[in-house]
Amino acid sequence: MIDVVADTWQATRTSGLAPVMVASIASYVVDGQPAAYDRGVYAQLHTISDNLGRWLSQHVGERVERPVEIGLLHDGTAAARTYAGTAHAAVIMLGTALGVGFPPRADELRPISPVFQVQRAELTPPG
Repeated sequence: MIDVVADTWQATRTSGLAPVMVASIASYVVDGQPAAYDRGVYAQLHTISDNLGRWLSQHVGERVERPVEIGLLHDGTAAARTYAGTAHAAVIMLGTALGVGFPPRADELRPISPVFQVQRAELTPPG
């Protein structure tokens, strides 16, 4: 993981991105740490450190020779952020397991860079 994140950071470092990254993982996340009670494979990442986000930040930062902040986010919650501010919305994810995310209020989000915008996506049903 460290190699992939560091290599991606190096490849995009001239694009003016903030030194903040969010990684979405298929595990519930509590205070930036995969939840120990989750039985999924990604939840086992909590055994690496008592704060996986801080651990990743430190190791990737050492690799790219610059401070980096990495936050972890449950994949269902990450998908639900697309609908931030939409009343009565939820996102259901189907994969190897069933996940769900509830969108936060739109004012709780901010762009990660001046060239990005927080906006709502519209889904069109097939057919």
